[in-house]
Amino acid sequence: MTDQRMIKTQHKLYHALGTLLQQKSFESVTVSELVDAAGVTRKTFYNHYQDKIDLVQEYQAALTLDIQKIQSRHRHFDRDYFVEIFSYLDKQDILLTSLLSYNGSLELQGIIKETMYRYCSNALSAAVRQPDVLEYRSVVTANAIFGVVQHWLATGRKSTPEELAGIMTCLNFSLSDDE
Repeated sequence: MTDQRMIKTQHKLYHALGTLLQQKSFESVTVSELVDAAGVTRKTFYNHYQDKIDLVQEYQAALTLDIQKIQSRHRHFDRDYFVEIFSYLDKQDILLTSLLSYNGSLELQGIIKETMYRYCSNALSAAVRQPDVLEYRSVVTANAIFGVVQHWLATGRKSTPEELAGIMTCLNFSLSDDE
């Protein structure tokens, strides 16, 4: 999808879906409403997507890949990690905020939580030697980070990525069994 027209259309559709999700649930958004809000034709939409789920899955795949790339550059929950994650999320359009809201996509939320869980498990594994403790500490840490992201987006991104990274590092994600 390197055609500039398609990229522009894609961004219009992402923005339109994000706007619609602020008013109603994903299930109740129709393709007709989506194309009208985006200012594109149904034919254009169906030339590239089977349905609105296909559009969201494409967005989810790109978002998940980008987050995994960021995570691959970091081994710890340090300030640099959080600055990079929150800076990336801060650059996203309204669609991310809407998909992570209560009207949004439980599927995307689950994918992001699972991605965070795997990262947390890997990051904590060197210091946490008990498998059951590692599993639950990873779940708690992943859900805490996801919850902060969700709250930050829902409340209008009041803190800068740098400020939020400072807050996250103060939360002291414990890295050993005996802490």
